[in-house]
Amino acid sequence: MPKGRRSDFAYQRNAGSTQSLKPLPRRLQAGLEEADDLAKHGNPIAARAVLQDLDRQYPNREEILFELVNFNIDLNDLPSLITACERLIKVAPHLADAQITLGRAYMDSVYPTLALR
Repeated sequence: MPKGRRSDFAYQRNAGSTQSLKPLPRRLQAGLEEADDLAKHGNPIAARAVLQDLDRQYPNREEILFELVNFNIDLNDLPSLITACERLIKVAPHLADAQITLGRAYMDSVYPTLALR
């Protein structure tokens, strides 16, 4: 690495663990921070759009899907919530909260058989 040049990775805690650190590309980190700033300033729809763009650039990243689930809960967008939860569970099956959230979204969408599963 040339002198004075930063690494291409930032470090952030892995959403599934309180101990491990997982490298994140700087662009991904910047996008997550931008979405967080937009949400703090009362613009969750724009924040979700930023996350959807990040999801296209970095598919199946736990960090992005976790945030998409949260924004879809805030926006009460059940179809998008179900899709994001299903994808998050495939990527991170250890997240019990995602499974519970998916069950609740199925119930709210009047899919009780899927909720039982």
